[in-house]
Amino acid sequence: MALVSVRGAPLLVDMQKRMSGATIDLKIYGRPERILETWRGLLLRYLPWAAAFSAWLVWLVRRLQQNGQSRREQLLRAIRANEFHVEYQPLYGVETGRCEGVEALLRWVRPGTGAIRPDEFIQVAEEEHVIVPLTQHLLKLIGRDVATWDVAPGFHLGVNFAPEHLSGVQLVSDVQALRAAVAPHGATITLEITERTLVRNTGQARNNLVTLRREGVKVAIDDFGMGYCSLSYLEKFPFDILKIDRGFVLTIDAQGSKATVLDAIIDLAHSLGARIVAEGVETQVQRDYLCARGVTYIQGFFYAKPMSSEAFVRWYRANGAHMSPDPHATAGA
Repeated sequence: MALVSVRGAPLLVDMQKRMSGATIDLKIYGRPERILETWRGLLLRYLPWAAAFSAWLVWLVRRLQQNGQSRREQLLRAIRANEFHVEYQPLYGVETGRCEGVEALLRWVRPGTGAIRPDEFIQVAEEEHVIVPLTQHLLKLIGRDVATWDVAPGFHLGVNFAPEHLSGVQLVSDVQALRAAVAPHGATITLEITERTLVRNTGQARNNLVTLRREGVKVAIDDFGMGYCSLSYLEKFPFDILKIDRGFVLTIDAQGSKATVLDAIIDLAHSLGARIVAEGVETQVQRDYLCARGVTYIQGFFYAKPMSSEAFVRWYRANGAHMSPDPHATAGA
């Protein structure tokens, strides 16, 4: 007879508890010749399975490591191969009736595969810690594009930044370099950050935002209402613009009846002295509802879809000075 006990003690590794290698105690009772015969049979029967299982585990770990390296290398290789480009979606100024700015949206078209969804490659970039070099590449592309534009002074250029970049020491210099590139062409920069960014970030992030705002850079909280942000964060972090997620805009029904939560967010933004961008506006009813409640900017397919830099230059010349409320006027953009 054999009694087996397995013992292991937890270790603290990288601030997380992990189990140490197990210790196995064997207590064997019985006649020696019978014990030897029994264990010889067990070894012959199960040792090949144990060896195969061990080999499979080794293969799996190596495959996971290679997959992680592969995803990282794919992104870095795509940056070097210039497979990324930027599309720009206009912002309609409710008071001025013209295009007041754009949001820069990174796109990846992979040869032989086609377009990769932004939510997919952005998530991978964050997981593999490639998001900072990817955003730095985005900033260079934006600077190159804006050099060909002729927009009105004070034109808003919205750029999304991830938590890792926002907390990093490179953020201020990266934004300053972009600002120097686009300012001669009339554009000003707006950093767009999500609620998730507010929750995850540190004092360094706040210091970065304060420094950049002193230099004229605006800060927008993107997709507001869809994350896990406590309202207290709105007082702790400096910001200028609140972007309402399209999910709330969709609560405006065909009759334009009251959307209670949307109205509460708009009232909150007004009380904080923030300008408001409503995202995902697609219908005249939504547009009229939002304009009546004091929204500052409107963004969505109702006015214009995201477009390449070249298409935006043509579109802005035709529509930028006065954006028609008729969506068919911009359908060909």
